[in-house]
Amino acid sequence: MAYRALLIGASTYDDPAIGDLPFVPEDLRQLHAALSARGFASVEVLEAPRGIIRTTVNARVGGFLREARRDDVLLVVLSGHGQRFEGTDYLIPEDASFAIRPFAECCVAIDWQRELEDSAAAQVLFLVDACREGFARDTMSPVGVRGWGGQRIAAALRRKVGYLYACSPAQVALFVKPNEQAADGTSPGESFSLFSRAVAGVVAELPHAMDLGEFHRQVQERVTALHRAYAKPGSPQAVRLATDLDGADFTVLPGPPKDAGVHPWVRSVTGHAAWERTAAGPAREAIQEAAEELAAQLARAYDESGAVLTDDPWHDAQLATRTQERANFLVRGLDPATAFSPTEAALLALLPLVTQAYWARQAASRAAVLDGTAPRPEQDRFQAFTRSHPRLVRRLAALDQTAEPHGDAARIRWWLHHRWLLHQPELYTGGALAALLALPDRPERPAWCSGALGPARFAHFLQDQRQAPFAHPQGPALPDTVAASTGHEHMVRQDVVGALAKTAHALAVDPVDLSEIVAEHLGISDAVDTGALLATLRGSDWRGAGAGRSLNAECGHPAVQIALREHATRTDALLRDISRGAAGGPLHALPAYADADRVRLTGGAAHHLTEGIRFQLAEDRVQELLMGESLYSDRDLAVRELYQNALDALRHRDARTQYLTRTNSGRRLPPWTGAITFRQGIAPDGRGYLECHDNGVGMGVTEIARAFAQGGARFVDLPEYAEEQAEWSQLDPPVQLFPNSRFGIGVLSYFMLADEIEVRTCRMSREGRPGRQLRVTIAGPGNLFRVEDLGEGDEPGTVVRLLLSRGRAPVSVVDVLEQVLWVAQYRTTAEQGARRGVWEAGVLADAAGAGQPPVASGHPDLWWTDEAGQLMADGLFVKCSGVHDLLPYGVLVNLHGPHQPELTVDRAEVIAFSRDHAVRLACEAAARESASAARMANWYWTAKVSTDSPQVGDAVIAAAARTGRS
Repeated sequence: MAYRALLIGASTYDDPAIGDLPFVPEDLRQLHAALSARGFASVEVLEAPRGIIRTTVNARVGGFLREARRDDVLLVVLSGHGQRFEGTDYLIPEDASFAIRPFAECCVAIDWQRELEDSAAAQVLFLVDACREGFARDTMSPVGVRGWGGQRIAAALRRKVGYLYACSPAQVALFVKPNEQAADGTSPGESFSLFSRAVAGVVAELPHAMDLGEFHRQVQERVTALHRAYAKPGSPQAVRLATDLDGADFTVLPGPPKDAGVHPWVRSVTGHAAWERTAAGPAREAIQEAAEELAAQLARAYDESGAVLTDDPWHDAQLATRTQERANFLVRGLDPATAFSPTEAALLALLPLVTQAYWARQAASRAAVLDGTAPRPEQDRFQAFTRSHPRLVRRLAALDQTAEPHGDAARIRWWLHHRWLLHQPELYTGGALAALLALPDRPERPAWCSGALGPARFAHFLQDQRQAPFAHPQGPALPDTVAASTGHEHMVRQDVVGALAKTAHALAVDPVDLSEIVAEHLGISDAVDTGALLATLRGSDWRGAGAGRSLNAECGHPAVQIALREHATRTDALLRDISRGAAGGPLHALPAYADADRVRLTGGAAHHLTEGIRFQLAEDRVQELLMGESLYSDRDLAVRELYQNALDALRHRDARTQYLTRTNSGRRLPPWTGAITFRQGIAPDGRGYLECHDNGVGMGVTEIARAFAQGGARFVDLPEYAEEQAEWSQLDPPVQLFPNSRFGIGVLSYFMLADEIEVRTCRMSREGRPGRQLRVTIAGPGNLFRVEDLGEGDEPGTVVRLLLSRGRAPVSVVDVLEQVLWVAQYRTTAEQGARRGVWEAGVLADAAGAGQPPVASGHPDLWWTDEAGQLMADGLFVKCSGVHDLLPYGVLVNLHGPHQPELTVDRAEVIAFSRDHAVRLACEAAARESASAARMANWYWTAKVSTDSPQVGDAVIAAAARTGRS
């Protein structure tokens, strides 16, 4: 940011009817000296051979505005005579003549609107010292000249331009003559303008950074003092500010902070715009003091964490400040009648700081996962998360092999680290925030303050903001009451506060919120520069665009350009979502939409002609691939998908039921046992069908639209699931759910068997109640979903009916399940005509294994066999050809929960698994039930086991010895 000034003064007039102003040059000289000493990058006094004439002034002001660079603050001083004509203010140049009619045609209109719109300057302030004494206004009456007025500001410039006038309408800007004496008997010996002298005094004598509001007040005080000192007649001239800028948002003069000893975060809370919309009184005073104290605590905590994150390329130290600025902008743009309660104002002021301090602390405290030194469970969770980003995993493997010198591997790992943190449910509890928000007790502080600004309240906002950053905030239907039944009672509209906080965060553009495309452009020859990325975000803003806002940013890389455009699109969705629910309330004044029309590449950016060209997918062809045998190779796998999706639904209901039972937070729940039923037959119309019925958690419209119908989306990515995880994690032990869904595309495999799908489903609510019964008909993968509401449901669950394709070879559901379902977690049945298969929960199926029936080991997840090792994933047989050498001989292992193996897209074959876990299970089983292991321990079998895994061999030999076998 640079401060620049242009000083223009008209003093010697050609027309004798216009009095000269000989003091103007000296006024400008003093202003030049004061501004230069103040640290302005440039201060120019306009001088021209032909004097201060209209063309010269217009040319230089236009050039001054065009030459400005991004974030410059410009000061334009106009001193001389002035007039107002037909709604426009004019500076009268030195060559003006009353012989010209209308007189305004020879004057300088103070209206450089086009130049201001095109200027890159952040803000521009005009100081207008005009409408002088000595101007023969009576001669202007015939042509309609009136006294000095107020400049109109174009809507697009309301947040950019201000005008500070030396006087108000019907007043004149006074000056002191050389022979005038002050009240103390002294004479200045010079002539000067009261306004210009006051401005020069403020600039020279008050060295701290000064915003427009304070600057206005200080100039007025000095003008008033000079008026009284020289006994000028009448009331002091009223210095008038014409702008839509809030004074606190425009720093007119550079310098150190006025309260340099106070942390900027505390100052940001003290000066937050929300307090201006809060009624004064003891409640506001108490909670504002508490908020300032919390801001100081948060600042200290953040500074400690920030010192650990110096190597984190995604850590934006200016994010909280930028979010505060956006929040102030939004609050000041609300309807003038909109008011906030004391707690609402405090929340709005503190939320950006809480967000920054909390996530910085979490990133710093869990950074050990980056070098593999974190505790084992945490390290395993991080590694499991990274596998959900296969492109980045492959990039990291390549970078680690080449020992790349630019640190891109570390940048990728830091990005994964931040994304991983957002998926840790325990971080969204009030307990996790308690240490940051511990408000010390003070006798004079009302007790309600601690609850109003307590961890639980902030946890709600934090979770909603992070897990669904671009969705309408979720809040209670009714406002919350604070300080109930006291003189301080007031309400908190969590939906209003949440909407403003979310919008401010979206407008601030958190680098962690940007799409994966940025991280995917690390570790390549044309890599994203993360330092330049942060500079782009810090230099970005949102310009007015009708009723909305347009993201304005210069990008040094096409990936950043694409990411910012995507961010603007998601911000647009948030604003439109909020707008739909505003209904004339306080949020209706927020920007109605957002776009990325001003996001552009810099001229020197690599590949700046490509405008983000990249590989795209042809939707219809990709759908054919995802539902065809080209990808899955075996149509039977559609049956596996039906089972696994039903299994996830049962697990979800099971976990939800456990939570409700343990917390007594739901209604009295009826007894429930999960079950899956398959039926295959011929419908009355002669068409074959295959049906899967589960009494699991079911689906509502949200789950159908945002998970079932979205290829690549999973139910675990929905905000409701993340909220539940946060609640479950607070129990001891926590309720855990390990879904088997990996890619979110398996549902498309249904069309390997079917031309049409019909779904009947009823969602179990978070309170344990059945919701609406829905029927969904899908005529094909490219067709629209027809959703019908059948009324209130009786029992949660889902029935998926596949109307089988004619002309294709039939698939037997009983045959398929007998081949692959070896251990069912919940009772499963399959019926096909007279054939019927039953799989009891937890019992190994008779068809399991390839040779002799496996022998139970005493451990529910492991059996002994007389053949090469085999694996199940969630009870389903999976091939191990790629990892066969890693699996110990003689064991059949069921991997599930946190030990689920990594599978191919069709989930039929293992890519990777934890050998250590399989070995540990075998050793534990041998120790737990020696007889089972000893039963298998002949010489040949034991030798094979020991060759593959000496640990398991030793355990089996020890088991045999305990039973007396040798």
